[in-house]
Amino acid sequence: MNRGEHRCWWDAANGCARMELVDELSAAQAELLMDDLTEVFADKPRRLLLVDHRRSPQPANRESREVLERRGVTLDYEKLAFVGMSNASRIVARIIVTLHGRSAKVRFLAKEEEALAWFHEQG
Repeated sequence: MNRGEHRCWWDAANGCARMELVDELSAAQAELLMDDLTEVFADKPRRLLLVDHRRSPQPANRESREVLERRGVTLDYEKLAFVGMSNASRIVARIIVTLHGRSAKVRFLAKEEEALAWFHEQG
């Protein structure tokens, strides 16, 4: 199935998974990206995820959000950083994260460098 320009990969240099969203994300593409992420995390001792929204300024449509929320609930991650989200997207994501009790594990940041620094903080 077509992922468009969206992609997910392991960033060995920074010890984290990365997901990049480009323009609109369909529900089918969201499913594929979550499959990719599950595979990327399969053998990793630390589960850190940086989701880059800088090239996807619009909030995800309802169907895509439902896929990401459903699949994300079962994803066991230590830290999740969103970079470059619009205000509207950030508000929706904060509500979902709070409802699932994961606020302490998630940050919304302006720059990728901030996310990588947070990932590697001790404590």
